[in-house]
Amino acid sequence: MEDVNFTVTPTYINSDLLPTVVTVTADKSAFTVGSVYPTLIDASDNSQSLSIVSSSATELKFTVPAGVSDGTYKIRISDPEGDQGTTTKYYEAKTDYSIGASSVTTTTHLTVSKGYDEQQSVTVTGSHTSFSQGQTTVELLQNGSVIDSASITSVSSSGTGQSLVFAVSTGLTSGTYDVRFTTGDDVDTVSGGILVRGTPAVVLDETSFTEGYSQTNVEVTGTNTGFDSNTQVQILDANGDPTGKAGTTNVIDSDTLNFNVLTGLSAGDYTVNVTTGVEEASASLTVLSPSAELRKQSDNTALSSIGQYFGDQNLKFIGTNTNFDSNTSLAVFKGETQISGAISGTPSVNSSTEILSHFLSGHPV
Repeated sequence: MEDVNFTVTPTYINSDLLPTVVTVTADKSAFTVGSVYPTLIDASDNSQSLSIVSSSATELKFTVPAGVSDGTYKIRISDPEGDQGTTTKYYEAKTDYSIGASSVTTTTHLTVSKGYDEQQSVTVTGSHTSFSQGQTTVELLQNGSVIDSASITSVSSSGTGQSLVFAVSTGLTSGTYDVRFTTGDDVDTVSGGILVRGTPAVVLDETSFTEGYSQTNVEVTGTNTGFDSNTQVQILDANGDPTGKAGTTNVIDSDTLNFNVLTGLSAGDYTVNVTTGVEEASASLTVLSPSAELRKQSDNTALSSIGQYFGDQNLKFIGTNTNFDSNTSLAVFKGETQISGAISGTPSVNSSTEILSHFLSGHPV
């Protein structure tokens, strides 16, 4: 068999487009016109004869019919008259010719925020596709209707695979979009290939603190968010000015992060603002002012004054926006002077809002 090199086009076949005409081109005179017979040989050495379209000494065109199974084939060309009719010549023009259905996939579907303000680049991978810059069109669909088209940036090929990069313009409204690729009769669709998120929202796992709070870690859960390393959290006062009391942001995933509320916020209403590029969402945060009321333990009546010659009193403090605990202490003051010994023993903390105490008589008021 002579040393002949062959080129086969197309380099593979999309079985969705069968029948397909294949051209085998030799780099030198190799074929006897009217005497060549092309066949496909599958992995089990089964052969299928192919209809010739045209032939010359250096080129053979034949048709691969519909119904050929997907798989890898040898293209074998027989030429009985090749050696003056004494010996049949065989050429294996291609030993790994692939036939398969076309498909398009994306590594990750494009997800962008509502109101995105930059053109987005998307890369897809095709198998047995016919992508061609200038011939392939890319359309964005919703419910089967064309909403927009995208421009192709580049197309590259390797073996039976192709890579296509396209650009999505700004302006798509919230929703999910299918992406359709069309090259002649070759049509492939990626379902849900693009998602434009809806209006973002965030929820805090703690929405209020009592004035004098310790530094606290707050978890933020987002809906329609895309938290990333560029996400910023700010605590704004009632005038919308940053307080500087939001600590370092720790992003867990696209819809979960946490941050520290630093100490020092006074009582009032605040806004926690979370931004990722053009995506912005906020939630309310309140710092409460604590207060307490003094009552008698015996009948729970409020007590605002005690006579000068009062007897011992069993009193209780009922708090509002308080966090009484084992570290809470009580003290009695006259003006700015603390009166020692006015409270007997250790106060009993019943709850975060109630303390029981025994107030001794005989102290100046």
